[in-house]
Parts: sequence; structure tokens; C-alpha cells
Amino acid sequence: GLVVLRPRCTEDELRIAISRACTHEGKGYNFDFDFFRSDRLVCTEVIYRAFDGIGNIRFTLAEHAGRPALSAEEILDLALEGEMFRPVALFGVTGCNDSLCTGTVLNALLESSFHRSSSHVAMEAASPK
Repeated sequence: GLVVLRPRCTEDELRIAISRACTHEGKGYNFDFDFFRSDRLVCTEVIYRAFDGIGNIRFTLAEHAGRPALSAEEILDLALEGEMFRPVALFGVTGCNDSLCTGTVLNALLESSFHRSSSHVAMEAASPK
């Protein structure tokens, strides 16, 4: 599936975020998922480096495979909370397999297609560090 998210920020803040993102153009992929080096990046790291600190957008890095990082699922969680990002379009999930979904049904479709079960979250919390 594909989801389009819009940051909740002013046009001036968006300009700053886009400018920040553009400084990373052409950098290689960060196969180590090391968010503390900026010469190579993963996709979510571009979002992190562009938007962290813009308006009310603040990311908390969580440990993933032993390293602090930001996952796509965490960004989707923030979009569903609606304070930092808002979903604007969805495609390729149950309920909008063949067309782009927008409007009032969007959040419900996104939530039903992306639902982290409580057992999955509990297993992550219980896994050894």
C-alpha cells in the first residue's frame, strides 16, 4: 500500500523542511541504519532530518535492531494521532485496492490496514535489548 501524509506546519516551516531535505540529495543508502551519521540515509531518516523540530513536529527515536531510529510504522502512528501529520491519500489496501482513497473514510481505512496488534507491541516491549 501507499499512503500520502501532509505535515501539520505553516508554509514557511514547510519551506525550511524541504530545504533541509534537499541538502541530502544524492547521498547513498544507510544500510547500517545509523541515524547519527548523515553521509548516508534511510528513507525515514530523510523525514526525520527534514521535519524534526519544525513547528510542533518532534520525533523520538526508538531502538530498532539495537540502534536508535525512526520506523515507517512510527510515522504512521503519528499520522493516525493527527497532531504532527495528517493522512491525505491512501492506495493499495483493503477498501481502496483499485483507486486512490481520500476524504472522511481515509483514517478508518488507514487504521484498519495498519493496525499494530497489542500482542505485537507487547512482544516488542518484552524482547531483550
